[in-house]
Amino acid sequence: MNFYSFLKTLSATHGNARKDLHNPIKEQPALIKDQDPMGMMGEMYLALLLGHSVDLEQKIEGDGGFDFTIPLNFTVDVKTTDKTPRANNLLVEKSKVRADIYVAAMHENGMIDFLGWAMKSEVLAAPTKDFGRGLTNHYIDLKDLRPMSDLYARKYR
Repeated sequence: MNFYSFLKTLSATHGNARKDLHNPIKEQPALIKDQDPMGMMGEMYLALLLGHSVDLEQKIEGDGGFDFTIPLNFTVDVKTTDKTPRANNLLVEKSKVRADIYVAAMHENGMIDFLGWAMKSEVLAAPTKDFGRGLTNHYIDLKDLRPMSDLYARKYR
């Protein structure tokens, strides 16, 4: 098994366990199929890319709105979706803007591509819309996000 296959398997196992822990009776609204495993894969890829440990703890109350903290005490939340023609925005649920930094990630064929990021203040200032399933999300066009190179540079300040 190669590294990417291992991460895919690990993210599916932990993502589904998280979903089952949070919603044993009622299915949570999701914009995409396998949202929890895909989100876990995005978290794992970025954590490893930034040299950060991956949090695999199962928390009944969730992660508090962020995935991990990078140097300078910035919390980060990775938003991962399938790469499709319609996936052209960073989406953050309106009532759940808690992290300092939001990273947009796309999943395709078991690989993750990080497309850009935004600060909490930018997400809060972004317009909102219901893209389906009754969830109102702040949205920022992917082309308007900050480049990932800027985030990587912050890690080494």
